[in-house]
Amino acid sequence: MLDKDPNDPSPNQPPPPATAADAPAAAAPAPEPVKLTDDPDYGPFFKMMAVKVPRGAIEIKMQQKGLDPAMLDKDPNDPSPNQPPPPATAADAPAAAAPAPEPVKLTDDPDYGPFFKMKAVK
Repeated sequence: MLDKDPNDPSPNQPPPPATAADAPAAAAPAPEPVKLTDDPDYGPFFKMMAVKVPRGAIEIKMQQKGLDPAMLDKDPNDPSPNQPPPPATAADAPAAAAPAPEPVKLTDDPDYGPFFKMKAVK
């Protein structure tokens, strides 16, 4: 080892950090769509219909909240237009180009450095 250039990289380099691109893609199941009756915006209006509140009153209340009253014509088990965004995956995130760590020189290596210092003393 002492016949190598002291500025060569040490064989005791830590492995490079794992990146998201290196990891196998875990196939996460797609989330179940939110039903209109379970939607926090539309659900209360379908409950109002279930307890026989006049449709006109429900439509006015929906318009006041900025919601489309035509949604009352749909099946309450249809998917809501307010679906939560899919969970972010590592593949979706932009790859941050992390700089590669500088290699440790043999003279700076804790295992080999002292021997190169002894060799330099002569």
